[in-house]
Amino acid sequence: YTGDNMNSAQDTGVPLPWIRDVKISGLLKFVSLTASNGAEGGTITCKITRGVTVISTQTANGPYASVSCSGNAGK
Repeated sequence: YTGDNMNSAQDTGVPLPWIRDVKISGLLKFVSLTASNGAEGGTITCKITRGVTVISTQTANGPYASVSCSGNAGK
């Protein structure tokens, strides 16, 4: 995922549901998130919000399914 000043980070093997609050600053307020299922499959969803406003959401199903969300978190 990307956050403050477009820096990227990665979390692996995290318990679900995974939630991360990220402070966004700098000139560009672009955010992105990519997540993937393991071999066990199931439904996976990513959602980026700013307060109660949904910036981006995506859902996929199956083994090794992946989702990607991105958008502008600026005002």
